Amino acid sequence: MNGKNTWHTICGENFILDLGEGVKKYGFYVNSFCEADNENNARILAMDSINQRKEIQARIVNTNDNLPILKVEEITEIDSFDTYNLEQGVSWFLDEE
Repeated sequence: MNGKNTWHTICGENFILDLGEGVKKYGFYVNSFCEADNENNARILAMDSINQRKEIQARIVNTNDNLPILKVEEITEIDSFDTYNLEQGVSWFLDEE
């Protein structure tokens, strides 16, 4: 693919999870990196990367009438992946809204 290297900031909200302190509503931020030929494909790849993250998917206990929300908050074109840690973790926060 002759795409552009992109860095994404993804925000998750309304994730009902058990992180070891009982079931609570959380949100999170995570960075994702991919190569894509346009911004729309970059967004799709960024969202797919969340669906592949087992540390997130394994903990979700939302019901079908209260689904979590995912959004790509920022897409930044970068020259190279070489200077970035591509295996970044998830930053959780209590989602009290």
